[in-house]
Amino acid sequence: MRLHQLKLDFIPEQDRLLLRVSTDNQLEMRLWLTRRALRLLWPLLLKIVRSSPEIALQSNPQARDALVGMQHERALRQANFANPFEETPRELPLGPEPILVTRIRTNKDDGGNLVGSQESAPRYLAAPGGAPGAGLDLSWRPGARKAPTPVLDVADLPDSGLDFEGRSRGGGDVGAYAAGAPRPVWPLQLARKPAFLAGQAEAGPKALLKGRATAR
Repeated sequence: MRLHQLKLDFIPEQDRLLLRVSTDNQLEMRLWLTRRALRLLWPLLLKIVRSSPEIALQSNPQARDALVGMQHERALRQANFANPFEETPRELPLGPEPILVTRIRTNKDDGGNLVGSQESAPRYLAAPGGAPGAGLDLSWRPGARKAPTPVLDVADLPDSGLDFEGRSRGGGDVGAYAAGAPRPVWPLQLARKPAFLAGQAEAGPKALLKGRATAR
């Protein structure tokens, strides 16, 4: 699911802004934004922008502000304000009546780590509630979507293009395992991963058997 269009209208009778958000899989969410909600939302959006590595790593405050301005201008250039909002029938998962926004939360903690609710984890991961070494499986469920673009700028870190099994990641992959990969060869557990398994996932079962024989 990806964002398709946004529409923001001021409704005088409600003294509020009506935000309509449509997605590429024909869903639409309708939200009421009050003055209070906007005052909460704007600083939060700035905080998200400033947390990106290319800005956060700048020691000079003026340089950080300049980069924020450049990202704003870039976003405006890439936005399409010419096409009107498409008034087509869509599924309304929140209902036909707009929802009043009273609380705003991001999926990043104070350390910049991507987080989510424990309740939502089973929708995306195979077995997030298992114990390490006894059922814990952080593989993505079949059909679960991953980030459409890279979320973290970690290209300079060693092996940043590999998942926990040593498999190559696709564009936008986040988490322990690459999207669409087979079940993990080494399930997460409270033990050190054997050296002969490191980087062997892409070589296939024969290489794994050879590695075991060598390790013995």
